[in-house]
Amino acid sequence: MSEPKMGAFEVADSLESTRTDVVEARTPSAGARRRRSVQIQKSDGRTLNVARLRAAIGQLARAVEVLHSRGLLHLDIKPSNVLVGPAGRVVLLDFGLVRPTSSDMSGTRLSLGTPAYMAPEQAAGAQVGPAADWYAVGAVLYRALTGMLPFVGAAADVMIAKQLYAPVNPRVSSPQLPEDLCALAMDLLSLDPDERPTGPQVLARLGVDLADDGARES
Repeated sequence: MSEPKMGAFEVADSLESTRTDVVEARTPSAGARRRRSVQIQKSDGRTLNVARLRAAIGQLARAVEVLHSRGLLHLDIKPSNVLVGPAGRVVLLDFGLVRPTSSDMSGTRLSLGTPAYMAPEQAAGAQVGPAADWYAVGAVLYRALTGMLPFVGAAADVMIAKQLYAPVNPRVSSPQLPEDLCALAMDLLSLDPDERPTGPQVLARLGVDLADDGARES
């Protein structure tokens, strides 16, 4: 079943959640919205609005960090679970796979999640932590930047590939893409979860203040 198309992540533009189990982040300030939008032509022929992407990925990161601060892992972050409303509000939803961060799923040999976005350790059915969710955020960001997934192919092949290789840096084929966002995507997609940026580090790199009208659960 294909994913809906939406806003800055190119996976829906005007959807609003009717779910109650969502984590949402506040829309950027008017000053932030007035910043000059930079349009970049991507290798897939689509146009990337860099300012809009920065605002959206910052809100997503903020929502994920709030979820983690409450001792929970999402484990299925992907474009169809990240909705962007008409006012630019980002909503994280679908908590069907949520687990406490203390859960030990190693040894179960269960790979819970969506293969294209799950972390290598998650694909291997090993122990997962917040770094697994940040890997998924990296995959969402990578797709937003390039229009492509970090790894493509059959689900089984993708799950194996991401345990063995790093994806190609988006700037290899599109040097005009913002260097900082490409670097963040690549760091979040590190094979080793210990090498991925933590939540506070991600927020700092995106210039997001968690305490400033931060994410909230409704």
